Amino acid sequence: MIIRINKTRDYTVMSNHHFKDRSLSLKAKGLLSQMLSLPDDWGYSVSGLCAINKENETAIESALKELKKGGYLRITKQMPDKTDSGRIEYIYDIYEQPVEIQDPEKQDPEILPLEIQGLENQGQLNTKKSKTKKQSTNDIITNYTSNPELAEALRCFGEMRNAIKRPLTERAWKIIFNKLNAISSDASVQIAVLNQSIEHSWQTVYELKERPSKRQTEPQERLGWIDDI
Repeated sequence: MIIRINKTRDYTVMSNHHFKDRSLSLKAKGLLSQMLSLPDDWGYSVSGLCAINKENETAIESALKELKKGGYLRITKQMPDKTDSGRIEYIYDIYEQPVEIQDPEKQDPEILPLEIQGLENQGQLNTKKSKTKKQSTNDIITNYTSNPELAEALRCFGEMRNAIKRPLTERAWKIIFNKLNAISSDASVQIAVLNQSIEHSWQTVYELKERPSKRQTEPQERLGWIDDI
């Protein structure tokens, strides 16, 4: 048997360490190799990695989780007050050889940058699993609306909720959708309503120009209802 390897000018030099790591699956080794070949300023994300591979989000998330567990990937969350964009951002540190493994809880994989230049705005990778069927934030929003402007406003609302440490669960999203539908079926009005809540860092949505008084909200917040949304 004759094997010929025909190299081109477009190639990547990397360590062989991960190829020899028997604790990694072939899928994880391939994804790490691909990420090591990408430019330093490439916007890493599940959505972006899906765009350049045939695998779906579930497969990409599984490989990323394996790389984090093996110490080849670290993800650091930066809050809006620490970033130039004023939005939540994540720093990917990718290693050719494993480093000390961080506590998975501290890596907070709920939201990772979902950006490829020209593909979509800074989005989110949601790896939080519900008790039933797993759905990403983008899936939840897409199932609610096909309007791109409304979808973007909803994503920004979700980012704001994360920034104030009140992340939305799948059930909480349904409550928000029901409130929006009750306020108006007009997408432009819904967008304005969402922007109003984002501007004031409100945990829920209200009719335009209607700011709840403390007398209205404080008893409800003390009862803990607001935590459900």
